[in-house]
Amino acid sequence: MSEETVVGWEGSAPAQRALEWALTRAEARGESVLIARVVAERDPATGHTVRESTIDAAESALEQERRSAQSRHPRLRVESRLLFGDPVEELRSLSDEDTLLVVGTHSAREAEVGAPWSISAGLAATSFGPVAIIPDDPLSVDRSRLGIVAGVDGSAVSLVAAQYAASEAVRRGETLTTVHAWQIPPMWAQSDLDDDSLHALEEVHRGILDTATESVQREFPTLTIEKAVVKLPAMKALHDAAAQSRLLVLGNHGLKAAPRLALGPVSHSLVRQVEVPTVVVRETVHAP
Repeated sequence: MSEETVVGWEGSAPAQRALEWALTRAEARGESVLIARVVAERDPATGHTVRESTIDAAESALEQERRSAQSRHPRLRVESRLLFGDPVEELRSLSDEDTLLVVGTHSAREAEVGAPWSISAGLAATSFGPVAIIPDDPLSVDRSRLGIVAGVDGSAVSLVAAQYAASEAVRRGETLTTVHAWQIPPMWAQSDLDDDSLHALEEVHRGILDTATESVQREFPTLTIEKAVVKLPAMKALHDAAAQSRLLVLGNHGLKAAPRLALGPVSHSLVRQVEVPTVVVRETVHAP
């Protein structure tokens, strides 16, 4: 399915890297890109309405970047739009299940001392479609990276993530790795499980991954898929698996009672410390 691309841009280094990632991806797919900039309606320092000169400067910088992007990627249609209000709310308004929303974020090392709720995490949690978060680290998009990784835990949304990752892998000519992490349940951790019991437990988890992977393979029969069942906390398993990959794809396990208010704990932790381009999908998202 064809997919539109919207990039949240405000002139920072992370935004520039996110924009270039989005332009390169869209050009390979023959799709257009919308560069969106959000300007606050009021000055956060004074509470006064933002001056016309500030709006004019933002609009001028946005148009200049649009022209620059168009010149760098002449085969693409590049458009721009200036919005007013809260960045998360305004960018979210441009999202839907057939639109990839792309935003930049600072490197994982910088994020460790940053705010607990970033714009990228807010969008990943609340957008109506997939969100790509691109770290401001040249190594994250190094051409030596290979493969695409999807986290699979047996849930419906993780199957959507695997299907999305598979579609990306086919388009890029990459291998897909599906990763399922497991641990001994806490109430069993202190008990003496024998080898047979541990093996049986691992086989249950292997079956979860096999079922999901077989479903993806049926949809993408020519795709090479590797599977990894890892006895580690999910965040570490996915972090390690994606360390040298081109893309990590995760499902949004938001709170059931308030699905638009939060990511699940694993996705939130990985989004907060992104080291590789990462796409977070919702259950209704179509494969690209």
